[in-house]
Amino acid sequence: DTDEMQTLIDKKKTEEEKKAREIQKIAEVHNHIVEAARKWDTIFMGFQAVSMLDYYPTTYKENKKSDKWNDRRMVWNFKNNPEKVYDEENEKAVEWVVKQAEEIIVTTFGKENAQYVTFVCIPASSQEMTERRYKAFSEKLCKVTGMINAFNHLKVTRAKAEKHTGGSSFSQDMLEFDKDFFKDKYVLLFDDVITSGSSMKSFKSKLQELGSTVIGGMSLGRTKDKYNEHTQRVT
Repeated sequence: DTDEMQTLIDKKKTEEEKKAREIQKIAEVHNHIVEAARKWDTIFMGFQAVSMLDYYPTTYKENKKSDKWNDRRMVWNFKNNPEKVYDEENEKAVEWVVKQAEEIIVTTFGKENAQYVTFVCIPASSQEMTERRYKAFSEKLCKVTGMINAFNHLKVTRAKAEKHTGGSSFSQDMLEFDKDFFKDKYVLLFDDVITSGSSMKSFKSKLQELGSTVIGGMSLGRTKDKYNEHTQRVT
């Protein structure tokens, strides 16, 4: 009857208004997280990133009791190369990095808004090494922040040489992306160490081809040496 018809019309209108409000809210959150990441230090043109530590390579000689050496050891322990790091050392490093990253993310975006950020770890040289280095870390960080974990949606299908042994950035045929997953995502990239920023720049281009918006990057360490020591640490 007429009353039932009006009830259905009102219900549909209410649902449409609710959906419109949700779309508007998501758009506002997306704008907020993009603007928030722009406050981070710029490491190369057009890309915002933040790092937790200054990383001085072994070519920079340092007393083993110094802060620089301790930061270097933290990076090594996190990277979790099996021939160099004990499981206990890696676990402590992961816990420390999760805590630091959580503080940065919550301070930058807000806990409520972090759920709209998709967290993407740039893979290590092989799928096996990627899982050793990032699987537990990304799970723990996304659990405490509410971010979307992209770990299972990106795989290394063909290993490459490590950068310190002459390897270069990934080419697209070395990786497999879940294209449907990355569409319309707002992505925060993570790498263990940023040196030139080429890996992040390459991943930004690829993910944007898949329909993502890359809002910025985060790393545990930023490579420093005696020639660029004047560069300020991001805290």
